Amino acid sequence: MNTYFTVIAVSILVFWQGAAGAQPPADLDGCNRLYHDGAYQQAIACYESIGTSTELLFNIGNSFAQMGQPGKAVLFYLRALCLSPEDADVRTNLAQIRREHSLFPPDPSFADRLFSALTISQWSYLCLAVPVLYLAFLLSTKFRKRRRTTIGTVTLVCTLLLALCGAGAWYHWQQWQRSVVLTDDRLLLSPFDKSESVGAIDQGRLVTVHRSYGDYVYVTDETGRKGWLHGKSRAPILPDPR
Repeated sequence: MNTYFTVIAVSILVFWQGAAGAQPPADLDGCNRLYHDGAYQQAIACYESIGTSTELLFNIGNSFAQMGQPGKAVLFYLRALCLSPEDADVRTNLAQIRREHSLFPPDPSFADRLFSALTISQWSYLCLAVPVLYLAFLLSTKFRKRRRTTIGTVTLVCTLLLALCGAGAWYHWQQWQRSVVLTDDRLLLSPFDKSESVGAIDQGRLVTVHRSYGDYVYVTDETGRKGWLHGKSRAPILPDPR
């Protein structure tokens, strides 16, 4: 239950932050001029100096894409989607850069297809709506008698719906906990510089971090490969608030 309320609280906070950053700041035009002049590194610094919003993160991602750094481009596109999961422009550019650099994800599982049918905002709204509708139903029983079987059926259906919606929101939240590989690197058998490699890993790949040891983190990539990766070679989608 604590997990459910945590997901909802974080989702609401993210939506509020996205709404707060919806209006472009007054000096955004100056940053855009730097971008259109090809001064991408300066444009990135300019965007970062303004603040955080979907548009700013999207523009930073575009700048890294123009600089030939797909890892950082993917990172900032995903951060933009954390604020605006339904933004078509961000999704289009993210899909394009993944396609250009052959960063094809594995075939989605049944759970992936099910929970990806809605965004985290939609799952979260449903999580909030189901208890409200259930309470309204219970209040209606005060004025109109209903059979116990009817009440039991509605209770069961609402419980299952709440569990499904909570799982959907939690699924997206877990996706945000992953990291993006920022530079081409190797996955190692052990957390040491001279360790044997289990294979190369391209920048822009998504990895799930399980634990850390020294400068290394033990990860699983999108294809299911496991190994140790240098911590500086990746960055979390959601920045560490510390």
